[in-house]
Amino acid sequence: MASTAVAIDRYALYYPYIHLRDADWSKATLLWFGQIRRIAPAGFVFTDLPEIAPLAKAQGPSGYLIQSARLGDQKVAEANRTLLELIQKNLAELQGKFASEITPIKLRGKFEIYRRKFLVDSAGSDVVGALSNSRLAWPSTRAVDPDEWVCVHPDLGSALMSYLALAVAGNEGLDIVTDRPQLHEALIAEKEEDVFTKLLRLPDSKHGSGSEDLTDDLGQLIVTTQFDVSVLDAKDIVELLSKKKNLRFFRQKVADAAGEIPSGTGPEERIERLKAKKDELIEEWKECSSFFPKPLRDTFAEVSAEETAKKIVEGLPELSAAVAAKTVTAHVVGGAPGLGISILAGAGIKMWRKKNSPLKYLSRIDSAISKGIKNKTGSLYLPQWSKL
Repeated sequence: MASTAVAIDRYALYYPYIHLRDADWSKATLLWFGQIRRIAPAGFVFTDLPEIAPLAKAQGPSGYLIQSARLGDQKVAEANRTLLELIQKNLAELQGKFASEITPIKLRGKFEIYRRKFLVDSAGSDVVGALSNSRLAWPSTRAVDPDEWVCVHPDLGSALMSYLALAVAGNEGLDIVTDRPQLHEALIAEKEEDVFTKLLRLPDSKHGSGSEDLTDDLGQLIVTTQFDVSVLDAKDIVELLSKKKNLRFFRQKVADAAGEIPSGTGPEERIERLKAKKDELIEEWKECSSFFPKPLRDTFAEVSAEETAKKIVEGLPELSAAVAAKTVTAHVVGGAPGLGISILAGAGIKMWRKKNSPLKYLSRIDSAISKGIKNKTGSLYLPQWSKL
């Protein structure tokens, strides 16, 4: 039986930004993962939104609810040195795509990177310096600390931050969590060592498609919860996380149920086996949600798992060809008030698996899956659940 015991102990690493941009999204993520770590260096002065600041100051069972990742650790510095080598190796191709002089004006200030995220040694050398010297980064026009920031082409910036997120997640044992669907769908198909070159469509790496780590089978598990997290404040979230039964606990139960399905089982059989666990999972949900404060339980919405599944398939730009060919489909497992469980399965995308790969724990939380329902937690897209 596949082991999923590590899942409940993995906190969330938010990317690609430093500052959280949505209070309700942040609350939902805290409920699912217990803690959010952000990619910010030691000593960074945060300017959080007024609705985010109380969450960052609150302490839960595992310390501050929102805190910084450890960017100064040796393993992260080593990853940045490797990134520097990748940039130098592919410099001509990168300059041909993302140099300052060919970046459209409308994109020149769209993506900024904080210099001290990418240190390669204790002396302060960084990847950003090499980017600036190679015309791949240019000065920021922001009024506060402009010397600490540079602008890059958005595609290059996304690739850099994806690479760094994988290094940090691997170092600290975190789930990478994003609210950007396009980055999520692009990353789940790659090996971490290939992310930088693949996202930028650079010459193919040394890894061939014949690797035994390659599996033609996507099986994301989508847990849709629809209730109004705006009724919760930081104190409520700390109290909920202190309960034995909370959303982290429920997430672990779902992962356990998926992990009990033997490795190598075909997608159709895996779907049926998970459906067979529907009643057990729904009972776990009812017990978990019974600990919610009454104002939160009163906001439960009826989740249409069928409609959610349809929206999931329709909303996959990276898999549009596979969706059109009906090789990627969403299957309804079951639901209850406030809960819907679906599986995204198919043969239209390749997922790389590697022991202890952070990509196995890449999750996504959508702040709203259904139009017309305000302030709901939306859907949690759990990672590939076979062979976890």
